[in-house]
Amino acid sequence: MSNLPREGTASCPNCKQAYPLRDGILDFLDQSGGKELITPFQRLMQFPPVIAIYERYWRPFGFFVASSHSFQKFSRNLIQLVNPSQRSRILDLACGPGLLCCPLAAEGSGWVVGLDLSWPMLRQARRKADALGLENLLLVRGNAFCLPFRDRCFDATLCSGALHLFDQPEAALAEIARTIAGDGRFICQTTIKPGHSAALVAFLKKVIRFGFFDGPEILNEKVRLAGMKVEQAWSWRIIHLFLARRL
Repeated sequence: MSNLPREGTASCPNCKQAYPLRDGILDFLDQSGGKELITPFQRLMQFPPVIAIYERYWRPFGFFVASSHSFQKFSRNLIQLVNPSQRSRILDLACGPGLLCCPLAAEGSGWVVGLDLSWPMLRQARRKADALGLENLLLVRGNAFCLPFRDRCFDATLCSGALHLFDQPEAALAEIARTIAGDGRFICQTTIKPGHSAALVAFLKKVIRFGFFDGPEILNEKVRLAGMKVEQAWSWRIIHLFLARRL
């Protein structure tokens, strides 16, 4: 069991605003009045039956269909790219039920912050972290478009399977760039629009707002405009992975 506090408040030394800590999760959305933008697909990810099958079935099956690759093997590659043993502060943006932030914390001695919109997902991550006895994982409920962190505070940020779901990916990229240290790295797995199945793509985008970027070059330009540069990239079917650094 982690020695981190489970209930209470945390206060910002600059603005003096207090934020609640509930069930071991620090809530930066408590004062937002519910104004955060949540797409239909993100709301689906807060539905308890989905959360119950997400880690074991939903994510691995969806990833295999989208890439023809093993999600378990891919996750190991992501963790190696982050290289947690050499990092002091890591952000797992849209961490979900702790699929990656928990192993990142287990393999490194520095702090890992897992941020997500969903209380049910974060509670699942909290239970997993407690079962593993992780004391270097902080779980935060927050908004990707207004990250509650100071400039250049992370030496690595990971965002796996979420950038294409954000209502404002450009705003999220700008916040990621703002909070990454000068020598830090951004590792992102997202989706690229397929060259066929146009009707299915249109349905997913319109009905549940499951987004796709139009191509690697367009995505690279969005990353550049946010203040980062893509240094390496890999693609498997519609799955696209890249590593970027600050300009």
